[in-house]
Amino acid sequence: MKKPIRRNIPKPTLFGSNLRYLRKLHGYSQAKLGLKVGLKRNNIASYETGLIEPRAQKFLDICTFFKVDPDSMLDLDFAQKSVFTTENTEQVDDLHFLAIDQIEKLSEKTHEMSKILEGYQAFKEIHQGNRNPSEEINHLMIDTIRLFENLIETNWELVSELIVLQGNSFDSEE
Repeated sequence: MKKPIRRNIPKPTLFGSNLRYLRKLHGYSQAKLGLKVGLKRNNIASYETGLIEPRAQKFLDICTFFKVDPDSMLDLDFAQKSVFTTENTEQVDDLHFLAIDQIEKLSEKTHEMSKILEGYQAFKEIHQGNRNPSEEINHLMIDTIRLFENLIETNWELVSELIVLQGNSFDSEE
């Protein structure tokens, strides 16, 4: 019996972990990436886990989509590099927009947390109006409010620092 010719990439490679890294870096779900490169979600999942490797043409399609060198996709561990670099400025711009998007999401969540804190503060004021507030409940509310205040303050500091860093990053590229 004739042995079939293998058209898949030989194992083991770093393809799966690099695919996952790039997919997450660009903010794609497995399903969305699959649509973009003409695959099903379960194919992307199988590639990422290393269960299977793609056929050569699909591998090249994925490398082209992410604008990465095929040899690098197989041999370099992108997640271990301190900064994923590329000569392609379009990909760098995509990374900037991804970073800005993440900063905006952090800012939105912090704003939501501020609203929750306001609710706790209002509840505490109402509860203090009761004649016999439990000492334990009072301490828990105070601790919760302090925790929220510290978390919100830390988040806003982080958002501010990220905005400054992002601005400096844009300035250094021009």
